[in-house]
Amino acid sequence: FRGATRRLVLWNLVAYFLLLLAQTVFPLRTMGAIFSLGFLPDAFLHGSIWQPLTYSLIHPSLMGTLFELLSLWFLTGFLENFHNASWVISLYAVSVLGTAAAALVIYILAPTLGFSVAVMPLTGCFGGIFGMLIAIGVLYGDMQFMLFPLPIGIKARYLVAIYALIAIATLFSAEKMYAFSQLGGALAALVFLR
Repeated sequence: FRGATRRLVLWNLVAYFLLLLAQTVFPLRTMGAIFSLGFLPDAFLHGSIWQPLTYSLIHPSLMGTLFELLSLWFLTGFLENFHNASWVISLYAVSVLGTAAAALVIYILAPTLGFSVAVMPLTGCFGGIFGMLIAIGVLYGDMQFMLFPLPIGIKARYLVAIYALIAIATLFSAEKMYAFSQLGGALAALVFLR
C-alpha cells in the first residue's frame, strides 16, 4: 500500500466519505451533486467540462465502493510492482478519460444508429479498473491468479477475456452506455500500452 496504490485508493475513499457526509448534512442537495459530478454526456456538451475527471471519484453505494476500492488496490498494487507510480496513475487517468469519451460517443451516435440508450450518470472508477485489468492481461498474460473464493487458478489473459465478454454481453442489455463506456476504458488502456 504505497505510491500510486495509496494515492488512488485514498482519493476515492476520501471522496466517498465526503459524499456520505454531504448526504447527511444536505440530503436533498447531494443528489444534485451526484448529477453534477457524475458524467452525463449532455451536461458535458453544455459546459460541465470537469465531469470526465470527477465521475470516477463519485461512489453512491457502499458495496460498489468496497468492490471498486479492493479491485483498485489489488490491480494498482500488482502493476506498481513492475512500473513506477506515475506510469500507473497515467494508465488509470487515460482509462478513466477513455471511459468518458466512449460514453460521449455512444450518446452522440445512438440516435443516428437507431437505438436508444438509457442515459444515467456514470459514477465510480470502473473504467480505470478495467484499463488496469487490460494492462495486466496484455503485459502479464501468463500470470496465474486465484479465483476468489474458489481454489482455482486462472491465467490473467483468460480472466481479462472473461471480463471483456461480460462487458460485451452487457451491450445487449439496458445498460448499453455503461458497457460501451467500460470497453472504451479498455481501448484507451490498449492505446496507452502501445
